[in-house]
Amino acid sequence: MSADTLPGLLVERAAVSPNTVALRFFRQGKWNDVTLAQLQEKAAAIGSGLSARGVKTGEVVAVIAEDGPLVLAAELGAQGIGAVVLALDPSLSASEVVAKVKSAGAIAVIAGDQEQFDKIDESRSDLPAVRLLVVEATRGLRDLERLDRADQDRTMTVSQLGAYASGTTTGWASAVAQVDANSLARTNGLIGSSHMSVIQQAQGMAKRLGLTKTDSLCSLQPIADATEHALAVAGPLLNGSVLHFRGRATAQQALRQVQPTVVHANPLWLARVSADTDAQVARATGLKKFALTKGLRRKPASNVIASGRRMNMLRLGGLIAALAVLVMFALTASGNDVVRVLVAVAMAIFAVFALLSAGHGVAGPIRRRYGLARCRAVVSSTGLNLHGADLLGALQVPLIDATQEATS
Repeated sequence: MSADTLPGLLVERAAVSPNTVALRFFRQGKWNDVTLAQLQEKAAAIGSGLSARGVKTGEVVAVIAEDGPLVLAAELGAQGIGAVVLALDPSLSASEVVAKVKSAGAIAVIAGDQEQFDKIDESRSDLPAVRLLVVEATRGLRDLERLDRADQDRTMTVSQLGAYASGTTTGWASAVAQVDANSLARTNGLIGSSHMSVIQQAQGMAKRLGLTKTDSLCSLQPIADATEHALAVAGPLLNGSVLHFRGRATAQQALRQVQPTVVHANPLWLARVSADTDAQVARATGLKKFALTKGLRRKPASNVIASGRRMNMLRLGGLIAALAVLVMFALTASGNDVVRVLVAVAMAIFAVFALLSAGHGVAGPIRRRYGLARCRAVVSSTGLNLHGADLLGALQVPLIDATQEATS
């Protein structure tokens, strides 16, 4: 890609393949597709609306919402007019959000729903710099739906903000072309990152993971996280991979449905998976317990991505023995040689125990159960000290330390 800013990447990719799916988000029990053209249209409406409401180059726009189309569209839309984005984790408390917004000097806030809206709206007196508060989902905000608020020029919905836009998508795209690649794109209130540095982080992430347009990425971390943001850029904007935002779906539900090739790990999720597999082993009896114990032997996950999982020698030996058993039974099918039958039975017993000892048939179902059937790598933004990380080693899933590529 030749574009050197984040919104520039979107404009460039949308021009080439507008109908390509950029991201999918889970809402109301199903996955919804958002194409590059749709993402650009939403970004252009938000960016043009912010500009019409007086947001200028270099001013800070805070975004606080559950991960989904709004988060990326709001960020890219604001950056397209030269604004700097403060991405906030929606799990932060109201006091934490207010402190960060105040510290960054944000003049506009875009919220996803009533919960995030209220964190700012109830503290407006403590945030004199905030001139504009925008919310997407108005459920529970009847005064906004009826336009009954006295401060309608300072508080509105995303659709109302779009109505202020004087420019079209083309106009916003023209503004994007004027954004300096070395200007700030994001800030956490203390440290800022330029468009160029963010793209370089994303390029490093994409190279490390070997991302292509056939990859699907599933997020278990908020996009406010630096690693998650690098993946968000590296996925749909740099490499054409499809980014999945689980919204309010559980991690297990989302992963099982998507079966992604790359997962950005949440430490809590991995700890739960680890505890759950331990419980499975504890409940099992007989040969099943033996197979689970052998198949889930804990070991460090390799910090290397491979195109496929290498079969260990014991498992290979078990498969060879099983094949030999089949051949031997075929040879004894037309004869009555007792010796050959006894040898075949002995080999069958050996094959069973070899396969059980190697855990053959155990790791595969466990990977499918937890959405890791196609997973080439689990990415950690908390280093490699995740509780339960050794389970990934047992499942032959590489664990990537993303702190080497992206830092907060």
